[in-house]
Amino acid sequence: MTDSLAGSHLISAVLSPAIRLWLRSQVQRAEGLQVGITGSDRQLLSGYIPEVSLAAHQIIYQGLHLSQMRVQGGNIRINLGQVLRGKPLRLLEVVPVAVELLLTEADLNASLCSDLLRAGVADLLTKLFQAQHSLPLPAIPTGSDQVQIHQSQMAIVSGRVTLEASVIIANYAPVTIVLQAGIEMVEGRKLCLVNPCLLDSFQTTQGRAIAELDGFYIDLGPDVNIHTLSLRDHDLICHGCLNVVP
Repeated sequence: MTDSLAGSHLISAVLSPAIRLWLRSQVQRAEGLQVGITGSDRQLLSGYIPEVSLAAHQIIYQGLHLSQMRVQGGNIRINLGQVLRGKPLRLLEVVPVAVELLLTEADLNASLCSDLLRAGVADLLTKLFQAQHSLPLPAIPTGSDQVQIHQSQMAIVSGRVTLEASVIIANYAPVTIVLQAGIEMVEGRKLCLVNPCLLDSFQTTQGRAIAELDGFYIDLGPDVNIHTLSLRDHDLICHGCLNVVP
């Protein structure tokens, strides 16, 4: 863990540890955390930080696993007076930050247990079963939305994501579904499926198109704005902005 700070030794001794403690309180895990703080003594002592840069690897945030993360933000206001008296650091207003993330296949598979991805996959499979009249799927009760994901795995190959999931609908026996689709960002906050298809197995690459799921999306929320999202073999890279809310 390293730090760099343009400012007084007093602020370096107090502010940097306070920021690290605050970051630790926001994530479940972060390895190799580096913090860079830029500002004059006068700015920092007033509780104003012109610029902060962060870097870490092997991060877990709200159940999402990230191999690498770089963050840069500015115009940050904190409760420095209270920090100097031993109180926890708090943000006094929303901070927009630029973010660069790397997720591997292993990260995605570990993240499938997170609330965000589990809910998104459940919604996706629910819509799939609701459209079963045009798909070669086992008979499932019409209108059933009691989707439970028993097991799942993901892969990224040739710019497309493959999802295999063993699901239980109501009280019926598990059904294994294999979906493949491209992914693109819409409006900066929606992960949308492109040309989805149903595969016979996790190893196959050609399948039956599922028009009903084309354009299906997972909404990442109003505080997210992804500028670019790239799918490489076994990796996902994204650049964008998000709002850090106090």
